[in-house]
Amino acid sequence: MLRNLTETAAPAASRWLLALVLGAFGLAFFVLHAGSASASIAWCDSDPIIQVNGQLVSAVISVPVGQKDNVESAVVIFHVPSNVSAKVIFVDQSAFPEQAKIVKDLPRWNGHDDLKIEGELQVTSRDGGDFDVRLTVRDARETPTVYYGQANDDLDFVAYGRVRS
Repeated sequence: MLRNLTETAAPAASRWLLALVLGAFGLAFFVLHAGSASASIAWCDSDPIIQVNGQLVSAVISVPVGQKDNVESAVVIFHVPSNVSAKVIFVDQSAFPEQAKIVKDLPRWNGHDDLKIEGELQVTSRDGGDFDVRLTVRDARETPTVYYGQANDDLDFVAYGRVRS
């Protein structure tokens, strides 16, 4: 009889030990990773969209939420080849004052290589102070390209269109 009691008590003790070990690992994981958390910036986004030879290019302008009202203007200038069709499709004015301009000042496109679009973002602050600016370019490439800069400094970028077969 005593033998049966020991056999049934051993699995219960094993479960307690397993629960204790798992709990200790969980607590250690939490404590070790709690200190690695970092504050992140909450962004306010606005995106002008242009069309070049029938292909859409989006330039998402992001400023910290706390700086949204400090944006005097955000201007995106798209430089395109002189022989392509290009027009502004959409400009979002809901977050801050924004403009999109197209300048046909790049060399003629040969129609065979990828269509290169050069651009610059100019974000001007009302108080003259600097703050972070982020630009996310969505074009013919599969993955958006992200650029980082500061207000009151030009931020250069490149976008691409694809040759249609």
